[in-house]
Amino acid sequence: MANQTKSNMKALFTVQRKAKNEGKLVVQEKLKKCENCLFPAEKRCSGCCLVWYCSGECQKEHWKKHKESCKARRNGYLKLGMVVWQQMIFVFSSSSSNLVLRIRLPTSEDNPIILLLVNNKDMSMRGQVTDYKDPNGDLIKEAIKTKGHGGQYGFFNCILNGGELSVHPTVLPQADW
Repeated sequence: MANQTKSNMKALFTVQRKAKNEGKLVVQEKLKKCENCLFPAEKRCSGCCLVWYCSGECQKEHWKKHKESCKARRNGYLKLGMVVWQQMIFVFSSSSSNLVLRIRLPTSEDNPIILLLVNNKDMSMRGQVTDYKDPNGDLIKEAIKTKGHGGQYGFFNCILNGGELSVHPTVLPQADW
């Protein structure tokens, strides 16, 4: 049994090393572990979009510990002024949606009035930020330039509420898109 565990660990490090050598950051499985019991988790805190839970019960048990950091992170989201959605395959609802979006700087081939380009993984949601007077857009642009991937794009936790987009300015690890 000890040899099997050692073999599994060696295989994990080999995969991680290979991915790193290919220039990809491996998002560790631990990022999707329940904050309360450490079991695999599929549900994210709807307040901060950062912490994972395996069940509502674990989330309730952990709330006293998580409450302050959750509220602080939630208050850190920046509302983007004008997002022109080019493609929306889903219908806006009155409730908010938490999602990860890739936000990139425009290239020389893009329209010069575009400040930022936004999309989800399957490209069913694409848009552009065109308001150059929006200070929050400038903050996201600066985060991409200084902490983004290659200074060209970044992955961000976002809240979409009735067509309005709020973005947390912390750049997330490289997603495997």
